[in-house]
Amino acid sequence: MAVALTMAHRFDEAIDRLEQAMPLCREIGDTRGSSKAMGNLANVHLQLGTPPPLLRT
Repeated sequence: MAVALTMAHRFDEAIDRLEQAMPLCREIGDTRGSSKAMGNLANVHLQLGTPPPLLRT
């Protein structure tokens, strides 16, 4: 879903979905899903030209 939102340039919605997905994946022990969500979140921020939240200082 978030990838489709990103492709449609609906970046804020994609970020919201990905930020919701990461803790849910962690909660159920889905490390692969959490990693994919984190990577997709980084890709959205790359397209926006903003640093991902984990890299902001």
